[in-house]
Amino acid sequence: MKHDRLIAALVACACHASAGFAQTASALTKDELQRMLPGTTVVSTGIGGASHHWTNDAGGTFTATSDEMGRGRSSTAQGGWHVSDDGKYCVHVDWKRYTEDWCAPVVQTADGKYTLVQDGSAGAPTQIEISR
Repeated sequence: MKHDRLIAALVACACHASAGFAQTASALTKDELQRMLPGTTVVSTGIGGASHHWTNDAGGTFTATSDEMGRGRSSTAQGGWHVSDDGKYCVHVDWKRYTEDWCAPVVQTADGKYTLVQDGSAGAPTQIEISR
């Protein structure tokens, strides 16, 4: 019984914190993303735990590098990015073993960097930092 109340309290706190974050940080607009994204460096952690990084070039392409989840080697792949009509940052990478393809809204963090809004977008990285 105590365990159930503790879980309920933690869920309530998490929902309150998420709602507060959403109210203070709104997603960047399509125009803001189109101005901000060229030249930015992206570091992400994928669903499988591998660390990926790339720099968005102005033409909408990049070469991504993966650490292969600490296996002592790295791999590279060609990719592309664009901003969707509804203002989401979209990425497509043709890795050797799979294709990474996702779109998600972006918000600015308190330290001036950017991250994705975790809105359940299919295939989006679990962690990401976008910076200049």
